[in-house]
Amino acid sequence: MVQGVLILSQKRQDTEYLCRLKKGIEIFKEKGLDYMILSSESVSNKNIKYLCDRGISAGKILTESNSRDTIGEALFVKQNIIVPYKIKELYVISSDYHINYRVRAIFDYVYGADADIIYIEVKTDKSKDPNTILDQIKSLEYFTKIISTSEGEDLLEHHPLYNKKQE
Repeated sequence: MVQGVLILSQKRQDTEYLCRLKKGIEIFKEKGLDYMILSSESVSNKNIKYLCDRGISAGKILTESNSRDTIGEALFVKQNIIVPYKIKELYVISSDYHINYRVRAIFDYVYGADADIIYIEVKTDKSKDPNTILDQIKSLEYFTKIISTSEGEDLLEHHPLYNKKQE
């Protein structure tokens, strides 16, 4: 079975994101996974070099740079990496608050039974912060709105970050 680990991106490539990268390396090596996946803002020479410097072969690093948010990450990674590489088990790494309030719902919806998803949380001090929680819930509500308006159509057609007609 082909396995991979996806490290979800973060706009600010700070200490929190570095913890995600480190956790991804740990899981990749511990589980003997086939691929390490970077997406969105995290696709950079700096991050690829960081992974290579820690023993991840460049040939094992897959990138997907079309996404602009978590919804796009789920959709584009599935379309451009998971399906073509026949990945059946995917470890998804993100911050605790992100996984608990948003990622799990988005990825479970997008992937369904197409791949087994294992969620790995990186602990932060934001998981109990009311403002962070509220922000994540609002974002999840937005995802729910997109789902309800798409009615089985392509989700990206109803998402303003990807649908130029809605700008």
